[in-house]
Amino acid sequence: MRCRVTICSFLMFYVYLDIKVTYNDGMEMKRELTRGDIVSIKPEWLDPSEDASMKYVVLEIVEPERVLVQALGTGLPLPPTYVYDVAWLFYSGHVLK
Repeated sequence: MRCRVTICSFLMFYVYLDIKVTYNDGMEMKRELTRGDIVSIKPEWLDPSEDASMKYVVLEIVEPERVLVQALGTGLPLPPTYVYDVAWLFYSGHVLK
């Protein structure tokens, strides 16, 4: 478990750096999403109480138009995961390798 937390912390650090460098607020999706992409939910799909600045990392392509994402920056040992339609998301960056 300790190794997993360390890997998550390392990933979050690189995600933070990548968002600072390549964040494109409001940019429409111009390419296919791949594993490791950082995405945000378009404001028109959020409830009024939801945080628009929340970022997610793509874990898996479930179907051609649906992706499995994991929330970033929650501070939880097991962050929540969701399946979203690609049309609801916009690209914000990519995890550095």
